[in-house]
Amino acid sequence: YLGLVWDFPAPLVIRQSGAPDLRLTARYHGKSLQPPLYWSVRVARWSREQVWSAEFTHHKLYLRDPPPEVQEFTLTHGYNLLTLSHGWREGRSWYGVSAGTVVAHPESRVRGRKLAENGGPFGRGYYLAGPSLGLFAGRKLNCGPGAFGAAQLRLTASFARVPVAEGDADVPDFAAHVLLGGGYAGDR
Repeated sequence: YLGLVWDFPAPLVIRQSGAPDLRLTARYHGKSLQPPLYWSVRVARWSREQVWSAEFTHHKLYLRDPPPEVQEFTLTHGYNLLTLSHGWREGRSWYGVSAGTVVAHPESRVRGRKLAENGGPFGRGYYLAGPSLGLFAGRKLNCGPGAFGAAQLRLTASFARVPVAEGDADVPDFAAHVLLGGGYAGDR
């Protein structure tokens, strides 16, 4: 799936040793259609009118209008959402809920101190950063034997605690996602 995302204003708290906390209302650009693109991939198992699925969504956050103390604050390799979902079908439409985790890759320079991007469990800059919950509704269009197109609207509420140089930041995100894609459904 490819799509667009709109992030709602949310509180952002940045803590750094030897300096007062920065507290602001963050507004983010999603830059969905700029590389790296916003995308999502899903594997699902239908059983009658219910579906269980695992999904990975590459979501990005770029802080708009940062205060002077913040030279850079982005999560462009991802404010990624790794979720499990349960849904119900009614005709060609489906609805459901999801829960999972944020896999974050922060890039920041705060008060002139740049975060090294080689941290995290595998030294690649990625961190399991916090929980994510979602609601979704979608519509399916059959395109031939097994092939289908799909559109989905998703609302997510997520929280991540990510490192900054000599500190950390609390980065909640509330977003509306519109996704378009397709796939193949085997025998059911």
